[in-house]
Amino acid sequence: MMRKSSSRRRSWLFACVTAALGVTHPSRDSLAESQEAPAAARAPVHSPREQQQYCSNIAASVEAARIARQQKLLTEMEAQLSQKLAALEAKQVEVAAQLDKLESFERKTNDALVAFYTGMQPDAAAAQLAELDDDIAAALLLRLKAKAASAILNEMNAARGAALAKRIAQQRPANDGKKP
Repeated sequence: MMRKSSSRRRSWLFACVTAALGVTHPSRDSLAESQEAPAAARAPVHSPREQQQYCSNIAASVEAARIARQQKLLTEMEAQLSQKLAALEAKQVEVAAQLDKLESFERKTNDALVAFYTGMQPDAAAAQLAELDDDIAAALLLRLKAKAASAILNEMNAARGAALAKRIAQQRPANDGKKP
């Protein structure tokens, strides 16, 4: 009994889909007759009006089920997105804290290095700056008072002093021909 009901439902569903798609082909019943199937195995013949009525009756429930499935999927995706966003915000706070800590350390270190080099004899400071990276040495010379920086550059090898002076000049914006 259940088999007939399922077969009938499939037949109607098949008819709804073919009617919706506008496909014209022989129905299952005519195929069954052409293969000389027994009369009991054939599904009942339904008029196009009955098929259209069935399709319109189930259309709302099919649409409601589709919308419910999509809403559930959207809710799940929103939850996943919220979790990822919360993790990203937490990571952003962590990175900002580390960056603040690093910048604070850098300011303190730069201030301490400037104080060290200011207190050193120019020849000793020149020997140490000559061994540092160009960017670091130039940054330190920029932070020193002009008198201390010139004394250190005076004690430095001419080629190294010129390279550092060039690096410092590249860091400063152009004055457009005006005197400072």
